[in-house]
Amino acid sequence: HIMLIPQGLRFAHALALALVFFVTKQDTRRYLKSRIRYLGSSVSPTRAIEQQPSNTMTPRPSSSLLTTSTSLNLAAADTIANGAIRAAQQDLKGGCKPVTVTVLDAHGSILVQKRMDNCPDGAYRKFSFAKARTCIHLQSSSRSMRQKYTGGTADSAKFTQAASMVSVMEGELIPVAGGVLIQDADGNTVGSVGVSGAAADEDEYCALAGVQALEQEHGETFQTVPPEHSCTTLQMN
Repeated sequence: HIMLIPQGLRFAHALALALVFFVTKQDTRRYLKSRIRYLGSSVSPTRAIEQQPSNTMTPRPSSSLLTTSTSLNLAAADTIANGAIRAAQQDLKGGCKPVTVTVLDAHGSILVQKRMDNCPDGAYRKFSFAKARTCIHLQSSSRSMRQKYTGGTADSAKFTQAASMVSVMEGELIPVAGGVLIQDADGNTVGSVGVSGAAADEDEYCALAGVQALEQEHGETFQTVPPEHSCTTLQMN
């Protein structure tokens, strides 16, 4: 009977330790959870941003005319289209045939497409888009594609190559003047403009005039490919 007392005490002691451990563990869990909730609610937005890796931050636009630092925005595209149409109406001697103007962003998506009254829908709308897309795809003007593959020195192999390129790109390339690549002052492509409906040289002139209108209206400098009109027979007012 005397031996049962120490064993009972040992059992009671072990039970007490287990209860203390369980209660302490539960309290510790509740404490940690409360601290996590407190810390999560107390982190300020500014501190959260500072903890993000720097490469996840989106750079601010360097120009009011760009959606990002490398693409035209809607306002800029609208100014270009209006400038091109104004050139077709006023600058060319005797006026020219009505044109359609397509302005693309740096990725080749349409920002603005405008068709003058009496310009046939369908063909010229697609032609102006193809001219602008040619500039984005080849990072050059649509005139340069014509000169490279179908010019006076081009052979049948080059012509076949050009035809194959047009086929592969499902009509998004066209070796006809009227498409102008637009770059910012640092030479980064920000978009393109394609004009169709008049003679090809007139189309190209109107496209360049659209970019010039953008520069004059907003006071910013852009580069174009080609940098200037290359036709010497175009009649101006």
